[in-house]
Amino acid sequence: MTRFELSKWYLDVVTEDGRLAILYLVRLRLGAVAIHAQGLLQTGPGGQGVRTRWSALPARAPRHSGTGFRVACLGLGARVHSQSLAPAFEATLWSGPDGSVTWRCLAPRAETELVVAGETWRGLGYVEQLQMTVPPWRLPIRQLRWGRLLSPRGGIVWIDWRGPVPLRLALSDGIPVSASVVGDRGLRIGRTPHRLRRVATLRDAPLGRTLPGLVRRCLPRNGLALRETKWLSRGQVGGAPGFAIHEVVTWP
Repeated sequence: MTRFELSKWYLDVVTEDGRLAILYLVRLRLGAVAIHAQGLLQTGPGGQGVRTRWSALPARAPRHSGTGFRVACLGLGARVHSQSLAPAFEATLWSGPDGSVTWRCLAPRAETELVVAGETWRGLGYVEQLQMTVPPWRLPIRQLRWGRLLSPRGGIVWIDWRGPVPLRLALSDGIPVSASVVGDRGLRIGRTPHRLRRVATLRDAPLGRTLPGLVRRCLPRNGLALRETKWLSRGQVGGAPGFAIHEVVTWP
């Protein structure tokens, strides 16, 4: 099998009026080819007016000091500062003959500021790093659900794999908890339901339409056929209103 290594940083922030920004920092090695990409998805109030930009310039991983994270992306003209409000969590989600998947939820809920092109997004945000040495199209998954729901009183993060080897993991402010139900309209933590009321669809397309061109040209057809649907929704944690970013990825 061709050598595969992926490191993907994900940082987001949602303002009180529902403006959203998501920053991606990607380093991909496929065989002898090394690819770097920086991506920025932004919206206006209420998640409207989705726009995405990519740069092929290398990006340094966020600088980490205590519970704070800082990153500057020259290719996108963006700067982010996140101060975590909850402990970090790390887990190996999959390990097999072809490689492994390590998930590092570094800031499950954070006070975050993103500045780009003279505009500032301030609100609650989230930071994670995903490291993979197995291609996603080789994982025993048919559907993947991921999301984070943050409010001033708490935050919930979840991962739900469906397929031959199912996996479900949920965090409440960085602490593992039991999730009995995970769906596109909400989830249940213990006895508490968390309903998600959709505000906007941020993305709904095969990865082959959303990834930057250089990455698309290096991936096989079955990798590009994975379909991602991502939403911005409203919900509550601890009785306080907040916003969720959540998605479902379906394997062909």
